[in-house]
Amino acid sequence: MLKFALVAAAAVLIGWGLVRGAASLKMPDLTSVAGLFGTPKNIAGRLDPRAFTNLRQPSFAAEVDGKTYRVETSLDPLLQNALLSKMEEITAKERYCSRFVSILVMKADSGKVLSMISFDKLDKKRNTCVEYAFPAASIFKIVTAAAAIETQGLSAGSPINFTGRKHTLFRGQLKDAAARYTTTLTLEEAFAQSINPVFGKIGVDLLGKKVLEEYASRFGFNQPVEFDLPVAMSRMAVGEDKFEQAEIASGYNTQTTMSTLHGAMICAALLNGGTMKPPVLVERISNPSTRVVYEGSPKPARRVISERASAELYKAMQATVYSGTARKVFRGANKNPVLNSLVIGGKTGSIHDNPRYDWFVGFAADPRTGDAIVVSSMVAHEDFIGERAGRYAMIAMESYFSRNSTPAPAPAGRAKRRR
Repeated sequence: MLKFALVAAAAVLIGWGLVRGAASLKMPDLTSVAGLFGTPKNIAGRLDPRAFTNLRQPSFAAEVDGKTYRVETSLDPLLQNALLSKMEEITAKERYCSRFVSILVMKADSGKVLSMISFDKLDKKRNTCVEYAFPAASIFKIVTAAAAIETQGLSAGSPINFTGRKHTLFRGQLKDAAARYTTTLTLEEAFAQSINPVFGKIGVDLLGKKVLEEYASRFGFNQPVEFDLPVAMSRMAVGEDKFEQAEIASGYNTQTTMSTLHGAMICAALLNGGTMKPPVLVERISNPSTRVVYEGSPKPARRVISERASAELYKAMQATVYSGTARKVFRGANKNPVLNSLVIGGKTGSIHDNPRYDWFVGFAADPRTGDAIVVSSMVAHEDFIGERAGRYAMIAMESYFSRNSTPAPAPAGRAKRRR
């Protein structure tokens, strides 16, 4: 009996040891790897944004804790190299090259980053798409317009009055009294032409501090960005002063800032019916033994605005390209065999803060296939105006769709505006 008991006890101990040993050898789950990789937050703490600056190939080797890992990204190598070569060509020819160039292209539906181009005159390895937050300028008008459409029931066709010049903002322009130089136009036209007094009045008369703060937060300002790399947080703050509220609402200030990545996210929300999806860059990571230790997965989207508001802004962004502030940059689009078949929209922004910041945030969609991308580009010009941000966006759109869709024959007349 004693011998039997000892044998049984030994068997139990041996079995328990085997289980513990097997558990210690068990491969970790793909989404949680031994404290190295796992959630996007963990990845962000381990991967250096500089390692992703102007990649020529979609995968590369990264060293973490003395070990070399293979990082595979969502970058489209053909698009990435086309944009990178163009940026290098342009900045090399400029007499006084730009202080910054930042271009990010993203799939509208999935949030996959297709291209990430960076130029920093003083630091070639700096990743301007995520490491900087630049003055947002009139890009913030997207937030203001969305808030007005949702909370005040406005539409793209709602009539609005303003006094004085389009691109100035004085206290007298916020008054409602009719004057000799009072102009009436629609919200869509005001958005397309980026008219500061209109959005200043909307901010003061219709929205106010609380609503501006709420919608800025909805669109991701003052919020950390869920991404595979650390991202400079976009900032917005507004006080009790009415004129300050007008400046914030119209983007006529340098204190409201955002990253190029955030610009793409804002635009993608308009194409996705008002929902914002976290962007994706890292698809998988393999260890030195080529075993996958991290694999990206789709992240849930959150609702930012209603479908109606996104549809109204979608129309207003088209007007910006066809008849607004981006019209000159896209002037030849109706004759381009690739761009002519696309629905294109966007929002420009510009503010002089030594250097002069020049924005274009927009989209291009093929109505026949449903394929759509968003482009966020920012150029900081110094002594001379170099290549415009909208031009870089146009190059990105043409490069991507020239091989991802079948061009339609160009019509004899001007391209019709899509709705």
